Formats: sequence, structure tokens, C-alpha cells
Amino acid sequence: MAKESRTKFVILGLLANGVDSGYAIKKFIEKSVSHFWSESYGQIYPMLKKLTAEGMISEVVDTGKSKRDKKRFVIESSGQKALSQWLETKTDMPTIRDEMLLKLFLCNSDKIGCGELLLKEQVSQFTESLDELLIIESQLLKVEHSSKVFWLASVRFGISSCRQRIEWAQDTMKDLKKAQLQK
Repeated sequence: MAKESRTKFVILGLLANGVDSGYAIKKFIEKSVSHFWSESYGQIYPMLKKLTAEGMISEVVDTGKSKRDKKRFVIESSGQKALSQWLETKTDMPTIRDEMLLKLFLCNSDKIGCGELLLKEQVSQFTESLDELLIIESQLLKVEHSSKVFWLASVRFGISSCRQRIEWAQDTMKDLKKAQLQK
């Protein structure tokens, strides 16, 4: 049996937390969970339409405040039920598809410089992500919300993952230097 789209549950979960438009959903994802999850507008808007057709959410149109009507969405009881059921199901082991690791694996002893470049990029990228997550964490610490503890948990997972990835890359660069000296 094919797996149900996780986009459905992202949208239901964010609507349940008061994020109420396609644009707001995309921006919320970018500012909160992008270290482990992403959704595009091309995934969000068709799913909003589908969930509306299924009666899991309803559309509310705000008129008069601007030139364009603003569409907001509200989760319905059937959407709440589907979200609750999904939250209680067992999660799958994450699948890792990491282009940098693939490239590193395919390097050989003649390409140590290539491996070092890949690892330096990783340190730079994950240091930047770490800095962003630390800012998000400090902002979350000031928020009063019933989901705050869960939001902090996911952000702190990202912080821990970034730190681990940076440490791993630095250790691996040392190993590459040792290997180069032994040639």
C-alpha cells in the first residue's frame, strides 16, 4: 500500500497550531523546521485544495482589506482526527540521501583534495545552519505556546545534528591529512 503524503499532515498540524494560509505555512516551515523538513508551494497549494475537497479543512476568504482576497484555512474535526491518528502511528526509520556523503564515498586516494573541499563546505554550511538554529532557539525561548516544548525539541535536535556534523567533518579532515602524509 502506498504511503500517504506527509504534506497532508504537515498542513493539518500547522493549521491546528494556527498557521492559516499557504503562504504562512511555507514561511513557517522555512523559519522553524527546515533543518529536517521542507515543502514547496507546489506541494502545499494542491494539498490545501485536496484537503478542502475531502472536508478535512475549510476555506475562509477575507475580503475588503486589500486588493486581493486572502484565503485562510481552518482545520475541521475530521482533519483533527486524521492528524491525531497519524501522530500516534509508528514512524519509519529515516532514509538518508546525502549527496556530499556519496561524493566523499566515491573519492579515492588520488582525490584527497576533493574530499577536503567537500568537508570544508560541510563545515561552512552546517556552521551557518547552526547559527540560524541558535537564533530560532533564542526566539522560541521567549514564546508562550502550548507546543513550545516540542518546537524546542526539534530545534535542539537540529542544533545537536549540526554540531555533530561539524565535529565529524573536522575529524574526517584530520584523517585525510594523516592519509595524505602516509602516501
